[in-house]
Formats: sequence, C-alpha cells, structure tokens
Amino acid sequence: MFPLPFTWPLALLFWAAFAWAFWPEFFVLRKARRAQRRVEGDARDPSYGPLVIGQQIVVFSAVLAAAKFPRLGMRDHRATVFLAGILVMIVASLLRRHCFRMLGRDFQGAVTVRPDQPVVERGAYRILRHPSYSAAIVLHVGFVLAFTNWASLAIVLLFVPPLFVYRIGVEERALQQRLGNAYASYMTRTSRLIPGVW
Repeated sequence: MFPLPFTWPLALLFWAAFAWAFWPEFFVLRKARRAQRRVEGDARDPSYGPLVIGQQIVVFSAVLAAAKFPRLGMRDHRATVFLAGILVMIVASLLRRHCFRMLGRDFQGAVTVRPDQPVVERGAYRILRHPSYSAAIVLHVGFVLAFTNWASLAIVLLFVPPLFVYRIGVEERALQQRLGNAYASYMTRTSRLIPGVW
C-alpha cells in the first residue's frame, strides 16, 4: 500500500497541512541556530544538536519505513486514520503556537535562560511545565499517522519522546540554576509532559 501523503489528490491536502503546521518551526530553528553561534563552549545548549538531528533522522526513517514496508500498512479505515493524522497535526501546531504566545521572547529553540526571566504560569503552562514539547511530540505522531503504517508509527513513538525527555532534563537544570526557588516551587505544582502523570 503506497503512503497516502504521496497519492493524488490526498497529497495536496497533506502537504498543505504539513506546511501550515511546521512553518513556525523553521523560524524557531533559525533563531536557535543563531543563538547557538553567538555562544561558545559550555554556554551552548548540549541538547540542541541531538534534538534537531534526532528528529530529522526519526522522521526520515518513519517515511522510509512507510515506503519500504507496505505490508505493515494500516489496512482498515486508512482514509479515516489519514484525516485523523492531519487533524492531530493541526491541533498540535495550534498548541505550539499558543506556547509561543505565552512565553513570548523567552520561547527559544535552544535552552537559554535570562537571570530576570519570569516563571510563566498562564495558559497551558498552568498545567504543564513543557506543553510545547508535548505538542511537538503529538505533532510528530499526527504527521506519521497520516502515513497509515505501523512501522512508521512505532519508530516515532519509540524514538521521539526520549529526545524531548533529554531536552527537558537539560532545560530544567538550567531553569532551576538560574531561577531558583521560583521554578522549584512551580515544579511541585505541575507535570512535565502529561497532566497528572509525568
């Protein structure tokens, strides 16, 4: 079964949704690359490279798996799963954009913390410390769901979350170090990625 995102006219729908959902991410990456170039050595975010390169490898592998292992395609309700994937991408991108607005200039693609940076507790940040990462993981899941392939879905579910868990560890250490008790207190009231779970 050929992946639906590469079949006409569904390809038009998928890639239009993809472009809309991922367009803001390119600006975040460009900003992060510039920030990484301005600092040297230990001041650089050690999670930036693994997160960016890791996501690229995972997404490429997932798309390749959909093309190479058609026998692992989802046979039932393919069109429904395809459309659900697009809807999930859109909803996840809306949450990411909400997070961009809530953090304003403090939303960075690389871990950087200003000494006077406030702890944001509005919007989705009232519930989660890293809703933008939750949204990013779901964005990947929506993307791969549209390929309606079990191997592709397994690749994303197995390898994308650990990339963000690593980033969270780096980011939370930096936030605790710079923001101190204010962030430590915030941590006691919120989950990281999944409300009430972790």
